[in-house]
Amino acid sequence: MLPDTTKRLGKLMASLFGAESPHIVYDGIFDPALIDMETMSIAPEDMICIKNNNTTFCNFNAPTNFEDMSTELDGFDCELPHPQLPSIKEGS
Repeated sequence: MLPDTTKRLGKLMASLFGAESPHIVYDGIFDPALIDMETMSIAPEDMICIKNNNTTFCNFNAPTNFEDMSTELDGFDCELPHPQLPSIKEGS
């Protein structure tokens, strides 16, 4: 996927990845209010989950001034809880 090099983000992506920009880019910034300080975890409904074997990814990790960027999906390979939806009757 070619980045749009007429934009600042596109220029950054091109400089980091060339013509193969990742499908998903995450800045690495999260709301600290979402962290349960007792367990040091984020509730499942507040997590960012990515489930797709053919997806490329980059966590820019902006809080570290981009020093610790990662293309690993390890911390994001999860599933969000599915809400219970009402059943739909055919012909309604």
